[in-house]
Amino acid sequence: MGVTPFCKETVFSLTSDYNNGALPCQCDFDGSLSFECEPFGGQCPCKPNIIGRRCEICKTGYFGFPNCKPCDCPSTALCETYTGECICPPRVTGERCNQCIAYTYGFDPIIGCEECNCEPLGVARGNLQCDLFNGSCQCKANVVGRTCDRCKAGNWGFPYCQHCDCDRRGTTDNICDQYTAECYCKNNVNGQACDLCNEGTFNIQEKNPDGCTKCFCFGKTPRCSSSSLYRSHLSQMTDWSLVVARVEQTVSVEPLDIVPDILPSTGIGVNLLKDNRVVYFSAPPTYLNNKLTAYGGLLNYTVYYTTGQFGIAVSGPDVILRSGDLYLLHFAIEQPPAAVYYSTSLDIVENEFLLASGIPASREQIMQTLENLEGIYIRATYWEESLTSRQWTDRNHCTCTLGKLLIIIQALAVVTPIAQTMTNGHLIQSFGSSPMNSKATSRQEQNNEHEHFHEHVHCSVCCGQVSRLEQNMFATTLKPHPDKNRTMNTNISTNMFIVRFAVAECPDLNRTCSQRVPIDSKLNWRFGFDIQICNLVGSTQL
Repeated sequence: MGVTPFCKETVFSLTSDYNNGALPCQCDFDGSLSFECEPFGGQCPCKPNIIGRRCEICKTGYFGFPNCKPCDCPSTALCETYTGECICPPRVTGERCNQCIAYTYGFDPIIGCEECNCEPLGVARGNLQCDLFNGSCQCKANVVGRTCDRCKAGNWGFPYCQHCDCDRRGTTDNICDQYTAECYCKNNVNGQACDLCNEGTFNIQEKNPDGCTKCFCFGKTPRCSSSSLYRSHLSQMTDWSLVVARVEQTVSVEPLDIVPDILPSTGIGVNLLKDNRVVYFSAPPTYLNNKLTAYGGLLNYTVYYTTGQFGIAVSGPDVILRSGDLYLLHFAIEQPPAAVYYSTSLDIVENEFLLASGIPASREQIMQTLENLEGIYIRATYWEESLTSRQWTDRNHCTCTLGKLLIIIQALAVVTPIAQTMTNGHLIQSFGSSPMNSKATSRQEQNNEHEHFHEHVHCSVCCGQVSRLEQNMFATTLKPHPDKNRTMNTNISTNMFIVRFAVAECPDLNRTCSQRVPIDSKLNWRFGFDIQICNLVGSTQL
């Protein structure tokens, strides 16, 4: 909205009266286009890049009146009006205002740099220059802090920072007072050096947040001491079963009428592709009954699982301990990824478990559970339509993707399991044999012996042409086995103790196919093996 005539006349009258008449324009000779100015306000007409009522200065970002030129500075910096020198933010230098001055850090084109403020008594070799990015000063031994202004935990008396005489097992994270060297004891610890357990507690340990563990003697006495027992390792993979656990405000466990497969020597497994419930492996009696001596020990297990093409992750406790109606639940912070052998260790202590209500378990509750342990349940399902299997540390192993079959075979002098391959929910187990005595005496006889390239077989897992061969791997004829679920290889040859692997592409499952691979007739090793097809989906091991 423009100024009304009344306002203009009123202002003109007042200013004229105040100034004792009209004021001269005084337009600058070099900066203006004319000597005449606006009657109201007195603004002179200015040349380009010049400002001011009288057109007497360069506008912001220009210098060198009256020939105002753009400043050669960063967009965030100004320049001096007459010389064009850049005016940098605080504690910034350089022709382009792009670096911090000495003993500063953290360049910012607008706010500048910050002071290092390194503590002279705490820095190493008197170096007061800090890191240009994070401002950290270089501290002496046992000195910490961005500015090197205090002692490291466990030391006292800055800047000398001497070691505190404290028992680290019984102190808090701060260890001791920075000025008096007094030790900070945990809740169940006392003594000048925090090295003694309070009455009613025992076994001082660094990993125990309270330092010492409360005695639990079933109400008979409040006093106890550490025992002289030794721990033993228990690992049994037979007689495991499966259960379904539902965790709400209470916990219910129901047996599952599926018998897990026992894998060679170190694992168990189960096919859960069509079961989207949270299934657990249930430990056999060997692990149960009175296990009070297991308190403070470790539950070690390894899980391997694969997922189907669809479905979502399922949640639930990773480990459940049961005694009567009392259930203790452990929820792991890190969940095992799919298609990776994931090993974990669980401390059998109260702060690792919750009740079904979400309340942390107490010392008394875990001891009561271990006194009459009736169930150990280890989670077997992590994903809808999942496949789970175990790691075999004493076996060759390879993992197959959909549509490919990988076989690893090792030549042995006796027939023993030497390779296991998981593919699409099936375990392929290979067996090696002793070296043969070749009776072929001529190249023609040897060639005839290996001229079996066009036999047809029905592959129940996958079949197709061998598309890639590693050095010293010689695929052969696969002949039908009397059992429809098995195929037999009768003619693998190699001149090495270890046979490499071949990848068979599988564009179409469950079809009749053939393999054709040339075989070196000079080889004097024969390898026979069975491929056993069996469902194998979930497994675990203690």
